[in-house]
This record gives sequence, C-alpha cells and structure tokens, in this order.
Amino acid sequence: MTSHPDLISGTTTNEGCTLHYTTIPPPPGTSPPLLLFIPGGAGHSTQFLTLLPHMLPDYQPATFSRRQHGLSTPLIRNNHVQLNPCQQVRDVLAVVDGSDKQPFSIFASSGGAIIALHLAAMYPARVRQLVAHEPPLVTLLPDYYELLEFFFKVQALYVTEGWEAAMELFQTRMVGYEGVPRLGGEGEGDVERFVRFEMMGFAIPPDLEGVREGFRRGKGEGKGRVVMAVGRESRDAFYARSARRAAEVLGCECVEMTGNHTGWRYETEVFAGELRGVLEAAGGSE
Repeated sequence: MTSHPDLISGTTTNEGCTLHYTTIPPPPGTSPPLLLFIPGGAGHSTQFLTLLPHMLPDYQPATFSRRQHGLSTPLIRNNHVQLNPCQQVRDVLAVVDGSDKQPFSIFASSGGAIIALHLAAMYPARVRQLVAHEPPLVTLLPDYYELLEFFFKVQALYVTEGWEAAMELFQTRMVGYEGVPRLGGEGEGDVERFVRFEMMGFAIPPDLEGVREGFRRGKGEGKGRVVMAVGRESRDAFYARSARRAAEVLGCECVEMTGNHTGWRYETEVFAGELRGVLEAAGGSE
C-alpha cells in the first residue's frame, strides 16, 4: 500500500464503539465536497486508502473501518454483536458529522452499499450522490430463496467446520477472480467476523421505495442522485444481477466499471478515473 503524505486519521465514538476514520484534508481556503467510501463485508478502511488521493482536489475523500472491524472496536472488550443496519447508518453519520460537510457524496461497495441505501432511505437529505457498487440485494432476484439457503449453508459450515471452510464455499459464488492473485493484507478484512456477525444482516433489504422517493424529491436540489455500478468482470454474479435489478426499481442508471467485486484494489488509477466520471455526470462536485 502506498501512503499519501497528507493522510490523517482520527476517531469518533458512537453507541459504545470507537470508529476509526482516515481522510485527506483540503488545502487551506478550499472546501470541496466530502466523498465517503464505505467498505462492505471486509469492513476495513485499508482497501480504499490508495484510491483516496485520486479524488483530489475536487473532493475531500474519507473512509472508515466499520464497527467491529480493524481499529473500530467496541469500548467493552469482546462486545461483538450481529450487524444492525440502522446502527451502521448512525455510525456513518457519526463519522460524517465531525466534518461539518452536509450533504455528502458516497461510494459504497457490496454490503457497504446496502448500508448506504438504508441511509439514503432514512436520511435522504443527507445524501448528495451515492454510487452503490454491487450491493447484494438478493430479495430482488428470482433465485432469492436459493441464495438465502446458500447463505444459511455457509453459516452452518462456519459453526461445524470453521471460517475457512465457510469462506471456501462462499467464494464459489464470487465471479471475476479467476487467475487473479489475492492481494492479502488488512484490505481482505476479517472474514470470520463477516460470516459470524454480518452476512445474514446484509440480507435485510433497504427501503428502495424510500430511496426512490428521496431521489425524486432531491433532484431539483442537487441531492439524492443514486447510481448503481457493476464490475465488468462480475458478469452474472448474484451481486451484479441485483445491482442491475435495483437500478430498474429505482429508475436510475447502472454503470459498468473496471474489474470485479473489488476492482479498485487491482486497477486503482483506472477505477478512480471511472468513478470521477460517474460522479461528475451525477453533478458530484457542483
């Protein structure tokens, strides 16, 4: 990982958890809009750190490790609980409220995109733009019950044989990683924590009607613009299919971006250029 010399880190506390965030402050005398990167099941902010500098100078980029991931640890030792989407939304707002920048733009991946959609439904006025990259909204798919059964099998395998066996099964549904080396490091996240505490919570669907209504109301104010995104290498993976279906439900655009489910980790500069284009088309820095 290449560090940017101006990266700074900080913490804020919300509902019994210290949340660790990273940002690049804008130059003195400038006030670009905040662009928050929300991680998915991996949960750790490290996966986005090489992407942040590419968003300068039009945005103040920031990211954070979600509750129970990385340095974002509960104040009470080992006080880990099942994922609560509403609490995850409040965590996002706790991180953002320290920046005094509202509304703000979001790039969110996978389960993080589900959290962002919950946020857009609950607090539409807070969202300037949202690029939701491959949220696994399985309830929208015709094979929903097959996928639900699959997730329960993964969780049962975790209980009986451990997280490595569970993730080996889970990885059979990941598309676009054939022949691609694993990058390792903190960006891979804590997969055991994902299976144990979060996987089933991400199956709770956001109120897409609420997102659509907020999108409709905010159009004239430069707020509430939602764009779905899929990786070109993800092809017909369930999370890519669900993103396309969500775009149909929301009446918004679905764009293709480079790579697979985590394409920015492999082709950072290309991905960043595409993301800037998507945000610009949505009026991201206006």
